[in-house]
Amino acid sequence: TKPEADPLHALLMRGRPSSTQVLYGVRVLPITPQPAPDAKPAGKNSRLIGPTTRYSVDFMVRWQDVAMEQAADGTHHGQIQANLLAYDRDGNAVNWVGVTQRMRLTPEVYAAMQKSGVPVYLEIDLPNTQLFLETGIYDWNSTKTGTLEIPLGSPAQTAKGTN
Repeated sequence: TKPEADPLHALLMRGRPSSTQVLYGVRVLPITPQPAPDAKPAGKNSRLIGPTTRYSVDFMVRWQDVAMEQAADGTHHGQIQANLLAYDRDGNAVNWVGVTQRMRLTPEVYAAMQKSGVPVYLEIDLPNTQLFLETGIYDWNSTKTGTLEIPLGSPAQTAKGTN
């Protein structure tokens, strides 16, 4: 059976062991330049207040871990979900965001994906404090998951890769 609407929610709890059924790399960097102060917030926490930094989060999912179905016309179909959930040091959720990416790939695009992987891009606004960013990927066809916790320091530290 298929899981409920958010299959990653229970897996993105602070301090849980990583799930390794779906392997991926992830890069988290502050966006440069930052959006204007009146820009629409990135993330689902409508109560997020105070100074924040917008981060870009680039996933590259290993193509072998994404179950694709081939159609009669040669296209490949798949669907993955990517989620982010940030916690403060006390374990309180501060912001979250997710996307379901439906794929219908031509044979040419599928061949290219086999060389590089499956890209996913998200943005999230986070307070300027030490945080823990839970990342997750869910493959809807195979029901397999991958998760990884990333500690984040200040935006300046994150930009320099010195967390």
